[in-house]
Amino acid sequence: MSQLPKTDNLVVRQHERIRCALTAEGAIAPEHTGPIALSPLAADASGNFNPVVVDMSRGGIGLRTKVFLPKQARIAVTITDPALAEPISATVRVQRVVMTDRAPTYELGTSFVDASPALLASIAEAIARLQPKDAPPAPAPSKAPAANAGGATRG
Repeated sequence: MSQLPKTDNLVVRQHERIRCALTAEGAIAPEHTGPIALSPLAADASGNFNPVVVDMSRGGIGLRTKVFLPKQARIAVTITDPALAEPISATVRVQRVVMTDRAPTYELGTSFVDASPALLASIAEAIARLQPKDAPPAPAPSKAPAANAGGATRG
């Protein structure tokens, strides 16, 4: 059996994303405050910055921010937007960083770290609120293996 070649260009998504524009507050997670220090120009006196949540899924959130953060950095994020029933707080890990303009502005792709059932329920509720009313509900992730997972075909 041959294996797929390793590549950094391979994009694998486990969850459907919902586009949005939600206000949030962010800070370097306590376990990363030693190795990562934000400039006083990038954050307020308490080390907080204000990203915008640009997409959301059951697996993580996309953030737009003026603050550069390296891959694997952990961020404590609280989504505070009035469009939600209540604020959502989570720790996320940066998986992807893309500079989108010279301002500079960065888009961060993140995944939830140690997501509790309560957090996942809050995210599911937020997705339901944000999803267009005429769109079908996002399917729940399947636990069953794909029917053709081995790659064999019938001829």
